[in-house]
Amino acid sequence: MNLKELTVTLKGPIWNIKDFEIEGVNVKDKMKVANDGNSAAVKVNDLPVSDDNVLNVFINLGAPNGCRYEVVGAGKTNDNPSRNIAFSESDLVVKRLGKLIIVIDKEILNLLS
Repeated sequence: MNLKELTVTLKGPIWNIKDFEIEGVNVKDKMKVANDGNSAAVKVNDLPVSDDNVLNVFINLGAPNGCRYEVVGAGKTNDNPSRNIAFSESDLVVKRLGKLIIVIDKEILNLLS
């Protein structure tokens, strides 16, 4: 399956994003940080999803302990552009050593609306 477009947004104080990957592709260079520094978004077009139809998002960041984050994703499929996909993961907290690794693996069929 291919996604026509996908936007993944990291909400929370943006300190040091070390890695931002979607489907194993480093997209950190496409990241746009909001003017207030409290979110960063990556938009990709024509994204092939692996044969297992599981969308993989990996974010590795450094921030002070206690910082809270949420990851929100939204997009459209190539198969049926009128069908949207959406997901979110919330209450992600930097707990130790100022590091947080976020791994999101979501079955595409469960994200369709």
